[in-house]
Amino acid sequence: MRRPDAREFSDLQVMKLLAQSRDHSDRELALVAASVLEAFLAEVFQLTLGQIAEQELQASLEDQGGALYSFAHKIQIGVCIGLLDSAQHHDLSLVRKIRNKFAHTLMPLSFEDEPVRGLCSGFRSLEAMTKSFTDMSEEERTRRTVPEDKRMREDDPNVVALKLDTTNYNHPRERYIGNVYTIALALAMKASTYRLALAKLKS
Repeated sequence: MRRPDAREFSDLQVMKLLAQSRDHSDRELALVAASVLEAFLAEVFQLTLGQIAEQELQASLEDQGGALYSFAHKIQIGVCIGLLDSAQHHDLSLVRKIRNKFAHTLMPLSFEDEPVRGLCSGFRSLEAMTKSFTDMSEEERTRRTVPEDKRMREDDPNVVALKLDTTNYNHPRERYIGNVYTIALALAMKASTYRLALAKLKS
């Protein structure tokens, strides 16, 4: 399967993709979500390295044996150079482990089964983001809030589909989807920031 290219996805497309995951089996969800997050992480690296390295060198880093070849390597380097905070680093590692649990067994497996259930209980990103937003000053919160005219409608099918069942958030699948979406948006915003910075440098 071709690995998704992060440049193919906007924030809205990420929301649509994850909303569609509601209809996926647990195995499909685990494999697709991990691929999307790895693609976004690769995009951030490409944009960062684009300022300091030739394209041929960038490509060699993702070749087999290269520093960015595997999801695990991307996660490790991401936290070492400050692209990922501690919660994102921790949760991406969980996403990778969960993907591997589903990918490396032919036996039936669900988010309800151990050890997947236990791994899902360890996610931190959504709680960290919620706490961060709650602790912000009113001025900072306003600055970071998407303007009303640019928000997706609350009745948009993708918004409705993606909304977490907060009464059932401790369900491992709900925790997984909520934290994956939180990380995907954070990486998408980082990629957008780097793209804008590169565009300014070239102008």
